[in-house]
Amino acid sequence: MEFRRLRFFLTLADELHFRRAAARCGVTPSVLSEQLRRLEDELGGPLFLRTTRVVQLTPLGVSFRQEAQAALNRLEQAKLAAQRFASGSARTVRIGLTTSFAYSPAVTAFAHFRDSHPETELFVQELGTVDIESALARYEIDVGLLHPPIDHSELVFEDLGVEPLDAVHGAAIELRGRPHLSDVLAQPLIWHPHRRAPRLSADLFAKAQASGCVPNIVAEAESWHAARVLAAAGVGVALLPRPLAMLENPALRKAIVGQPLAIKCAAATRSSDGDDYLLGQLINCVAQTMKRVGLG
Repeated sequence: MEFRRLRFFLTLADELHFRRAAARCGVTPSVLSEQLRRLEDELGGPLFLRTTRVVQLTPLGVSFRQEAQAALNRLEQAKLAAQRFASGSARTVRIGLTTSFAYSPAVTAFAHFRDSHPETELFVQELGTVDIESALARYEIDVGLLHPPIDHSELVFEDLGVEPLDAVHGAAIELRGRPHLSDVLAQPLIWHPHRRAPRLSADLFAKAQASGCVPNIVAEAESWHAARVLAAAGVGVALLPRPLAMLENPALRKAIVGQPLAIKCAAATRSSDGDDYLLGQLINCVAQTMKRVGLG
């Protein structure tokens, strides 16, 4: 059954006048009449009672009108849904981000993105950089906000700038002024297992070796949050990304001078998704927001 014939039928059912209905449909009365005849042949009975003075729906026409309208409504809904999906508006974008991004302007960027794409749902989960890379490769997420370098060759990333690590400590630890990295490493240090932050750990030990000192690691934390809690408890000094460190009392937060540690920030996607308009819009929104506050 052709949907065009359904539209012709519904238009004539509204107008009950062949010439006006044909004009609304953009066809001649003879074309309209022929298409309705074919529809009636398909259904097995007349839909209209035609006389020289009046056009009326038959009982079959009355019954069929309701079903035809419902079918066309469903078709229009399907068409709109397909158009929204094609434009990228009717989707769920899955985002993996590290803890430092969770406290960065990236979260504000999500709100700006939703303002422009209100029908797009965001699913956000906190993961480590290594886990984000794996989740992207397994198609479990669509965008990763992480810290390069990236090991997976099938991933591409956009640079979002650099975040320094600040020293955070409890009141029992004395760390005056703006310390150098060597001053921080001489304190009891809270760090992370190598498997959780292999690149950052390598950078830490390389800079420690260059300055002629050995990190005094007294505790390992599985996450930035855990390191922050241990530091607040007085266990030692934690090196935290600035957005997370800013949550602490300014008197117990120190920016490191000299050769501070820092983490690169990037938005990663699969290279196969390079033409995905919606993901590009999201990453651009994050990049612009980060740039406005001094990153990127």
